[in-house]
Amino acid sequence: MDHFNRMSTFVRVVADGSFSAAARRLRVSSAAVGKQIQLLEGWLGTRLFDRTTRRLRLTEAGVAFHERCIRILEDLEEAQRAAGALQAQPKGHLRISSPVSFSTLHLGGLLAGFLNAYPDISVEMELNDRMVNLVEEGFDLAIRIGNLPDSNLAARRIGRSRFVLCAAPGYLKRRGVPRRPVDLLKHDCVEYALGQQEWHFTSPSGKSETVDVAARLRANNGTMLNAAVAEGFGVLYVPSFIAGRDIEAGRLIPLLPSYKTKELGIYAVYPAGRHVPAKVRVFIDFATAYFEAASY
Repeated sequence: MDHFNRMSTFVRVVADGSFSAAARRLRVSSAAVGKQIQLLEGWLGTRLFDRTTRRLRLTEAGVAFHERCIRILEDLEEAQRAAGALQAQPKGHLRISSPVSFSTLHLGGLLAGFLNAYPDISVEMELNDRMVNLVEEGFDLAIRIGNLPDSNLAARRIGRSRFVLCAAPGYLKRRGVPRRPVDLLKHDCVEYALGQQEWHFTSPSGKSETVDVAARLRANNGTMLNAAVAEGFGVLYVPSFIAGRDIEAGRLIPLLPSYKTKELGIYAVYPAGRHVPAKVRVFIDFATAYFEAASY
C-alpha cells in the first residue's frame, strides 16, 4: 500500500508542478513529499524528475511512469467504488449451503420471494447435510439446524423448530397409541440418523425422560422416513419442519402431546467480519421475516 501512496504523491507533484505546492495540497511538509518521491525512485531504480532551482521537469522514465500511475490509480479508484457498491447495494451472486430436507420442504417459497424482491441478486443453492467449510468451499453463508459448534463463523437465528413424535392413523389403529415415552419400546420406531438414538421428552411435571430406541428403519433423510411413516409403518421422531405438513393434513397424528420435546434453532451462519456484504445481510433479514410467523 506504501507504493500506492507514493504513486499518488508523485501524480500530485506532477499536477501541481512542485514539491511545495503538492505538500500544501496534501497538508504535509515539502520534506515529506521529497522523501516519498525519493523512496519511489529507489524502488524503481530510476530518476523521475530533473530538478533545477527554477523548475521541475519529468524525465523520460518519469513521463512513462506517470501515464501508468494515472491508469493504475484510476483502476484502483474504480475497484474501490465497485467494492463499495457491492457492500452497500444488494447485488451479486449469493452461494448458499443448506440441509436437504429443510431446503426441499421450505426454501422454495422463500427463494422465490427473495429473488423477486432483489432482482440484482442471483442465488446458487447446494443442498447437503454435511458441515461445509464456507471459506474454503466458497460459500457466502449456510443454513444450519441445531446446536452450533464453536467456530470463527458469525450466526443469526432465522427460525426455530421442535422434535415431534408422530405416526399414521392406520398404524395406531393396529398397534395402539403410546401414552408414555416408555411405551415406545413396544413399537416399531423409525430413526432419523441426523437426530439422536435417544429420544428425549419432558413430562408435564417437568421430569426428563429418555427412551433408547431400537429402530427397525433408520436413514439420514427425514423426508423419506416421513413418507414411510405416513404410509403406515412405525413411529417417527423428527424435527417438526419435516412432519408438519402431514400432521396438518391428518396423514400423521402427533403423539404424547402433553410432553415437551427438544427445541432446535435454525441459523444462518457466515464468515465473521466487520463488513458483511449487503447480499448476505438482506437474505438473512428476508429469511428471518419469512420464518418469523411460521411454526416448524
